[in-house]
Amino acid sequence: MAPQTRINDIHYNKYTVYEAKINNKIVYRMTGFSFSLISLGIVAIVPSGEIQDSHYAKIGDRIRILIYFNGELSVEPTVRIGNKEFNASYRPLSSNPEKNSYAYYADCTLTSDLNLSEGIIQFEIYGYKDDNGKEGNILTNEDISNSTYNYVIFDDIPPTASIKAGEQFTIGNDIDGYKKISFQLHDNIALRGYILNEKTTILTPSQWSDANNITISTSGAILGNNIITIVDMAGNKNKYEFKLVES
Repeated sequence: MAPQTRINDIHYNKYTVYEAKINNKIVYRMTGFSFSLISLGIVAIVPSGEIQDSHYAKIGDRIRILIYFNGELSVEPTVRIGNKEFNASYRPLSSNPEKNSYAYYADCTLTSDLNLSEGIIQFEIYGYKDDNGKEGNILTNEDISNSTYNYVIFDDIPPTASIKAGEQFTIGNDIDGYKKISFQLHDNIALRGYILNEKTTILTPSQWSDANNITISTSGAILGNNIITIVDMAGNKNKYEFKLVES
């Protein structure tokens, strides 16, 4: 009777060892990828002073892929977004080796040649190796485990505003000026807010909203020329100028 070959899978510490035995004697041993993925996330880096939401990004923005392993890699990960590759470099200041936490970040600037489609930004992570030279599995959005930084939506279409008709909303015209003016606001994905001259109003995120009954007594408004800036969640902007006169 031919000897039976039995292959078993043994787990110990952070390693996975595959052993082939013949009559309980090890004849082959292969160690798999040594480290475990602790956390994976994605976030948009919002410039200081902007009211953009960190779950949204547009052309020119920088997004960060945050990858944490429980061991230091011998080869850093490569991140692909659209048709470009970015390096995820080791970040010692964000790592905690005493707790087996090693951070790798890829900072990716969104450019038009990435050919991104509107919606959730998709990525792949690959090419990274452990201290034994074993390459890890390809990681994608499906592997995200960071509940705070769990998606970024690409949106490069600015929001719009239109003057609302009817004396209950608007009194006046572009030539003589407005005693009162109201705007209907719209964005293809979601509005963030509007800025009346230097006064910021944050809106509940939605595709449609309003800026109603603006007069010279409205906070932020002034007698004469005013500018209202409509901002969506990705920080896209559209500006409209109008003149306010006394009632």
